[in-house]
Amino acid sequence: MNKLRKFLAANVFGLVALFFALGGTAFAAKTLITGSDIAPATITGTNVAADTLTGGNVNESTLGKVPSAGNADQLGGKAATSYLGDYQLVLSPVIHIAPNQWGSPIASCPPGKRPLGGGYDGDNFLVVHGSTPWFSAPEVPAGWQARVENPSSYTGQIYAYAICAAAP
Repeated sequence: MNKLRKFLAANVFGLVALFFALGGTAFAAKTLITGSDIAPATITGTNVAADTLTGGNVNESTLGKVPSAGNADQLGGKAATSYLGDYQLVLSPVIHIAPNQWGSPIASCPPGKRPLGGGYDGDNFLVVHGSTPWFSAPEVPAGWQARVENPSSYTGQIYAYAICAAAP
């Protein structure tokens, strides 16, 4: 018992400080403010610590255009929608590729239009070695082509398609 009295007498201030420290933490945890305690539209930008908001915290419809993107609605001085306003899907004729032969269907864009992209469709046993723009003259894309091999013993069918739009 004597040892306990000596211990308490020597450490009374430390024990009191520990008691208040633990009690203060419990009090803070009990009275912590949460988002439900804050009235709508009462926190302003000056109340928020720098770099703490992320995209999920922002209503994007309330943001304006970035000043350095003032011309973002234009492509080469034209409205962006003017480039795709008159697009057209063009199909090549279906070609038949005999066994162990090669073929190349070509979808040609109408005059004044250029391909934006393209592709092909056909029998799944055919091997396509390329699906690329087709050029009617050097550096003038005029359609879409596929380079196809038929390694099977069956005659295969395939066609190409191009998505064409007015040339700028």
